[in-house]
Amino acid sequence: SILSGAIESFIGGGADNRILGSAFDSTIAGGSDNVIEGGASYAGIGGGRSNTIQTNADYATIGGGIANTIATNAALATIGGGTGNTIASNAASSAIGGGSDNSVQFSSSDATIGGGRLNIIDPLSTTATIGGGDGNHIHAAAPSSTIGGGSGNQIGLSVSYATVPGGRDNVADGSYGFAAGRHARANHMGAFVWADASDFNFLSSAVNQFSARAVGGVRFVSSIDIFGTPTAGVSLAPGGTSWGVISDRNVKKDVAPVDSRGILEKLAALPITQWHYRWEEGNVTPHIG
Repeated sequence: SILSGAIESFIGGGADNRILGSAFDSTIAGGSDNVIEGGASYAGIGGGRSNTIQTNADYATIGGGIANTIATNAALATIGGGTGNTIASNAASSAIGGGSDNSVQFSSSDATIGGGRLNIIDPLSTTATIGGGDGNHIHAAAPSSTIGGGSGNQIGLSVSYATVPGGRDNVADGSYGFAAGRHARANHMGAFVWADASDFNFLSSAVNQFSARAVGGVRFVSSIDIFGTPTAGVSLAPGGTSWGVISDRNVKKDVAPVDSRGILEKLAALPITQWHYRWEEGNVTPHIG
């Protein structure tokens, strides 16, 4: 049904679809039990079932799906489809691409959730983005922050311009922070935390700090050959405490012998000792230095 006052509005077909009064030039193409409420002019629902565009959400669009809602005054908002997705009141120009039970909350204008499920952008997080994944959460007043995907990732309260690209259970709790991998915690402003798959929290400890947990070792490669094989750089072995050199004889020139005796004499004069670290157990080769 199209109620009186819904001037130039249109319902293409389906069953039990309704456009209420004062919803000028609005359209429901088909489906069932879809509603465009009064005052939501130029709004559109493509199809699906039990989708609702509420009062004064001008130019809002729901493509289809089931039980999706664009709330009051969320003008120009869009839900592509899926089920149980919600754009709350005053979240103008926000968008949810699809998925299930995703939510852009009050006054988070220009925010985006691409898809996935149970992803939330809290109130006042304008221009925030969650690409997808499961159970990701951008807390309130976190403008222009981004979670790319993954599961259980968070950006904290009143944190701006922070990034979690994906992974699992990562938290960026400082503005301009970056947390990636598993259980990374960028707790300080400008902190960059990269965590491996170990099932323990890995926390930043200072502002503008770079932290990486990689119990399988680290490599920085500064040169490769024509086959892409590393020929120069440095590496840190698992459990190591000093950098080793990635070296390839084939890329060197001007190779000449040295005074071996002189080098040995200088080496013999050094105060060299051997030891184990306190955390090392069992038959571990001693360290020398």
